[in-house]
Amino acid sequence: MTESDPSNIAQGTPIDTIAHDHACPHHQRHVRHGAVDLRGRDGQRGGGRGHPEVPHDGDGGLHGRGDGAHHGEPVLSHDPQRRSSPGLEYYIEASDGISTAADGTASTPHPVAVTDKPTVTGVTPNQGPVGGGTSVTLSGSNFQAGATVTFGGAAASNVVVASGSQITCVTPAHYASVVDVTVTNPSGGAGTRLNGYTYVSTATVLGLPDATGGQAAAVEIPVNASNVAGLVAADLTVTCDPAVLTPTGAIRGNLTPGWTLIANTGLAGQIRLSMASGGGSVTGSGVLAILQFNVVGAPATSTALDFSNVLLNDGAIPVETDPGSFQVHQVYAVSGATLLERRRCRAGRDASRCPATGFTPARAARRAFTVGGVPPAPTP
Repeated sequence: MTESDPSNIAQGTPIDTIAHDHACPHHQRHVRHGAVDLRGRDGQRGGGRGHPEVPHDGDGGLHGRGDGAHHGEPVLSHDPQRRSSPGLEYYIEASDGISTAADGTASTPHPVAVTDKPTVTGVTPNQGPVGGGTSVTLSGSNFQAGATVTFGGAAASNVVVASGSQITCVTPAHYASVVDVTVTNPSGGAGTRLNGYTYVSTATVLGLPDATGGQAAAVEIPVNASNVAGLVAADLTVTCDPAVLTPTGAIRGNLTPGWTLIANTGLAGQIRLSMASGGGSVTGSGVLAILQFNVVGAPATSTALDFSNVLLNDGAIPVETDPGSFQVHQVYAVSGATLLERRRCRAGRDASRCPATGFTPARAARRAFTVGGVPPAPTP
């Protein structure tokens, strides 16, 4: 905040964004401002010096209260029902009793943007087994009744919105990894706690992702392995719907450089891998192999990706499997034609519009296009 010597006019820059809070309609929000006197859109004015904290609570007007001589704290108020997107507006005036400085006016107020989405600040506990089933409490703000929760994109179960700041739920199954935790309100607003939960496992786990790709594309899908110890050989089969994917081969992953790999794609809808170490064993987590497919399914079709006949070190290493899926992208076909028209030049045309050919440049005379492959509109 600065003051000019002759008039003691205080100046400052407002912070005009606050968070939305459905759960606590009478909870005070604060806006800091360097000015010492507030005038609301209802025309009320107050005094005060310093950097006041401006609670948002009370009636629908925006006003200040305080005494410039006694360093009171100005207060900005608004109707709690207006604490929703897109927000509200205010303007501020500062006065020393002689001169007045304004930041915004009644006709050009400052907007206070209200973001109507949840915020996830904590996940307790923040780790659990890959099989899921862990009861978890999420903390944050603006949780709404009917909110959903996902862990790494997988939906949690038994979701209970206990309050605007607390949700309880049960984790879904997921292969071992660190995942984001997302809360989505019925209004569509979503908030995410990045790397909010860790799936841990002491067992060796092979997993396939949920993948997508375009029709007629060649795609690669990794076989993820976690917590392998002393691995020297692997035999496994991955199955899919042959109407959606055609297996074409496989390559080694970052866990298995230098290994021999034989991929058998002779049977429709499956790919069998036989892998062996060229020397030494593998311990750790990473990609065991990368499966290769051609996408043959129609747009929007999908298939499960499942394991069968998995043997690590000829069955000496117990293993858990986590299946995946594949979906073909929805696409739209656009077809049509543009008819071009040229006209013979008339006498007196300038050179740019009537070149040596004796015809005007081609121009579009009619356009007609059709969009196909669009899914039907949902029934209201």
